[in-house]
Formats: sequence, structure tokens, C-alpha cells
Amino acid sequence: MADPATILGVFTGTLQIISFTRELISLTQEIAHTGSSDHNLKEKSEDLSSVSHNLQKSLSTLDSESAGVCTEEQQQLQKAAQQCLIAAQAMLDELNRIDWRTDTVGSGLRHYLNLAIVRLRKTLGVQKLEASSSSNKDNEPSPPLTLRSKKHPMVRALRKLVKRSKLEDLERNMKRAEDTLQTRILQQLLLDSRSAAKDKTGAKTRLKRDEILKSLAFPDLNSRRDHVSESHRETLGWIFSSEKHGKWDNFVEWLGSSERIYWVEGKPGSGKSTLMKLLVRDERTRQGLSSWSDHPIILSHFLWISGTKDQRSLHKLLCSLVYQLLKEEQGLFDQLIPQCSFLDNRSRQSRADDWSTAELRQVLSKALHILNKRVCIFLDGLDEIDSDDRVEFHRFLKDLLQAEPEIKLCVASRPEVQLEQILKRVLPKLRLQDLNRDDISATVRDFLKDFSLSDTGVQTSNKEAIREKIINLVIDRSEGVFLWVRLVLRRIHNG
Repeated sequence: MADPATILGVFTGTLQIISFTRELISLTQEIAHTGSSDHNLKEKSEDLSSVSHNLQKSLSTLDSESAGVCTEEQQQLQKAAQQCLIAAQAMLDELNRIDWRTDTVGSGLRHYLNLAIVRLRKTLGVQKLEASSSSNKDNEPSPPLTLRSKKHPMVRALRKLVKRSKLEDLERNMKRAEDTLQTRILQQLLLDSRSAAKDKTGAKTRLKRDEILKSLAFPDLNSRRDHVSESHRETLGWIFSSEKHGKWDNFVEWLGSSERIYWVEGKPGSGKSTLMKLLVRDERTRQGLSSWSDHPIILSHFLWISGTKDQRSLHKLLCSLVYQLLKEEQGLFDQLIPQCSFLDNRSRQSRADDWSTAELRQVLSKALHILNKRVCIFLDGLDEIDSDDRVEFHRFLKDLLQAEPEIKLCVASRPEVQLEQILKRVLPKLRLQDLNRDDISATVRDFLKDFSLSDTGVQTSNKEAIREKIINLVIDRSEGVFLWVRLVLRRIHNG
């Protein structure tokens, strides 16, 4: 596809030729009808020659860029430009017959007209015009004829030349060409060219975005979230209920409120990560947020102290959040790169470790500001952040809660984090081990419903009573810890 600037150059060059040629036609007609001369005639002919040369170069460039593939409108433009070049050259050929080296334009013009008379004698069969001018009815001497006299034979010859050259028709054709160029052809050409330029720019932006996204990714980017157990089909649904959870704050109400942070507190193994995974993926979360924001963006990260260093570092948490945001909001790149010049230095060879924490925080902050959308971030395992990052991580949390546009944070951790003390505020929250008894019951009952007691020596009439007793015993002793329940059920299954 041709470059838009080249197409525009051909278009403007064609219009210039039309304009200059029409001026020269008008001057020629004025000389032919009045005998007057114009000292700008040579200058205007040189301008026409220069514009014609530039247009020819633009056409050659357009042919090269098109590589034989062009739209119908582009073909029409090229054809109109070629026709204008032919007309302009015809005009220049006639003007070039004038001897501009003479001392005056008048004598040069007379020389041109004398040559024109000779040509007209051959092509039009014109008789000796000088003789016809010297004869009159009374054979009285004629007054001297000047170039300004309409009876001067050279002037009459030029009139015939104008008529013979059909300059008036050429002028009308030029006007029609101008009108055509200024309407559909140009509009379609510019539309196609802008589209091609946009596609070219878009491809470049997509390449840069892919390079940056690749540099942000790291091997353990999603491994913790992917390894978190899925919730049982009959568990944790209460989190989306509009009913109040005892003394704890209702999660759905928080989603639609202006309150910025919600704390899921719970013992180790109580199912916090499983609940957070459900909240991130379940469509009901987005529905709940809809009264807070029409099109909220949901980001998440799962910290894990038992995993690799990357899985508990602030640096990789920031990589994860920036990666998700830029991947979801692809339009950010064009506006983000000018504000973060170091992004241009990222290549496919760049790695997550090449980013500094300061750069990541800057990109995240700028992106959120440019985006001007509300974001809800789910962070699991606040207590599992690396000890070396803890102070800066707490500062990061405080900055998020002061960001504009508003950001919501749903965080999960053990109770010893002292999050309310860190943030110096009372937080809406729930304590998971106080609310998951029914979830543990559903899990245990589902596991034991097909468990056979035939090998235990228990009488058939007592089997259901024994099964119920086992279930209640496991639930009571679990104290809200799912991990303990799974270990017990595994031992029962293995005998």
C-alpha cells in the first residue's frame, strides 16, 4: 500500500498543474484578444515546468510503493495526473518556442507569433495575413498597427492558434478534473491510506506490546494460582449471598460500595486461597462490582511462601499486575510509551529481572492514570510476602488505596498480619474459619457417601448412624481448617 504522504503529493501536484495551466491559458487568451503582454509569462511557465517535474517524481514513487497493487481510486488519480502532465507539457512546448533571450518580452513574443503564423499557414491554410491587413476598401493608408491592436495579423494568428489548440476546451477539462479530484477519489484514497498507516502503526505497536509482555512474564507467573484447589461445587456459595454473615461484613455489599478494601482473614489451611480463586473467576464478582463501576478491570496475584523466591517477592507481584493490565487493555501502549521512555528499550531478549521495582511501580501508576477506569485487585497471601520486601509492600498497599481513579483491594491473609494496624483503620472483613463449617460438612459428606463400612464389622442397621458420627467428628475437630480435613479423609480412604 502506498504511503499517504505520497498519495497526497500526487494529488496536490495535480491540482497545482491544473491551477498553473489555467492561469497560462488565461494569459494566452488575454494576449490573443488584446495584444497585451505579461512580464510574468516566463516566470509562470517556469513554475509550471517545476511543478510538472515534481509531479512526475511523485508518480514514480507512487508506482514503486504500490508494487503493482493499487485501488481503483488510486488508478483514477494516477490517470488524471498523467493527463494533466500531458496537457501541461503541450502548453510548455508552445511557450518554449518563445525566444526569452531577447531584450524585451515584446520582441520575443513577436518572434513566437511569427513562427506561429508559419505553422498556421501549413496546418490551417492561412493566407498571408500581412497582405490582407494592408488592403482596404478605399486603398487609403492604414494607421500603424501595434501588438495592442486587435487587427494586427500576429494577434489574429494567435487567436486562430488558441482556437486550433482548443485551449478553452482544455481549461474546461482541467476544471472537471479538479472537481473530480476534490471529491470521491481523494476521500477514498486518504481513507485507504489512513487505514494502511493505522495498520502499519498498529502492527508496530502490537510488536512492541508483545516484547514488553514477554519481558514481564516469568516461569512462576500463574503457578501458585493454578495449584490452588478448586472449590467444591456445593461450597463457598454463601460469599455471594446478600444475607449478613453473622458479625462479619457482607462481601457483596462491599463490592458495590465506595469502601476500598476488604480483608479475608483466616487460619492457615482454612481455604482462603480457594475462596480467592473463586472470587477472581466467578462472574458474580463482576456483577457485584457493576454498581461501583460499569466496566471494572479485575487483577489478581497469589503469593506463596513455600514456593520459589519469585512466588513471594514484591518485584514479581508488580510484574504480574502490570502484565495482566497491559494484556487486557491493549490500547494503553500508544499513550504509555511517551510517558515511560524506558519501555522502548525492552526487547524480546529482555527478562522480568531486567525491570526495576521503581520502573514497574511507575508503569503501573501511569497505566492506571491513563486508563481512567476503576480496578479491583485480589491479593492472596499478604502474610507470605518475602520478609525483605515487607516494608515496601506495606507502602505499596497504602499507595494503591490512595490512587485515582479508585482502586478496590480484596486481600487474604492470616490474622497475625495486623493489617488494620498497618493501614491504621478498621476494615470490612470476615473470618473464614467462623463461616466455613457448612462447606467442610458438604466436602466430608460428599467424600463419605460411597464409603463402605462392610469391612469394619458394623451391623447394617447401624451403618448410617456410624457414618453420621464420623462426619460430625471430623467437622468438629477441624476447627475450620480444610487442610486438616483433607488429610483425615485421605487416611480414611487409605484405610
